[in-house]
Amino acid sequence: PTAPGTRPGLSAALEASYAPALGLLHATYAAAGASGALREATILLKVWLRQRSVQQAGGVTGFQLSLLLVHLLRARVVTRSMGAYHVFRVVLSFLAKTMLEDHPVALPPPPAGGGGEDEHEHEGEAGQVHAVAAARFGRHFAWVLADSSAGVNYGAGVTRGALRELQEQAARSLRAIDSAALDDAAAFAGLFTTP
Repeated sequence: PTAPGTRPGLSAALEASYAPALGLLHATYAAAGASGALREATILLKVWLRQRSVQQAGGVTGFQLSLLLVHLLRARVVTRSMGAYHVFRVVLSFLAKTMLEDHPVALPPPPAGGGGEDEHEHEGEAGQVHAVAAARFGRHFAWVLADSSAGVNYGAGVTRGALRELQEQAARSLRAIDSAALDDAAAFAGLFTTP
């Protein structure tokens, strides 16, 4: 017996829709040649996001930022040879300069071999999936962050206001990093403590 109003089939379907994204994240972090810097940059981004209180209802989540980081890795905006701070800074720069609502993202499929494949192997397919995802979700959602089949939009709950706030917070954080008036400790405190 199930509780009134619950739908076990729906819960199973929702959990199943996240399996490809979790597989992609696992394969990316476990891939041959993956350094700890990518994991550390992900942690820095999640802490930064949490301290900005952008994760409120309708806001971008740490999970979504992790998927965006995988996209940036596959798009060669960040590389595995970068240090954690450099990856963090490049992602902040991307967030500050990119109107995410006008920039649909189609994630690559998880590698079948558990991460040993060339991460750029599916680039031709990505353009097709990108177009399908933009057409399918772009009219209905502020942010398109689609899986490799364009069947699931992981950015569905994010509002336009939250995307603008994220962009503003990223720009403000970059200015703090670049400020010659701040020492490293003050810049760190400004980034990773509540503003």
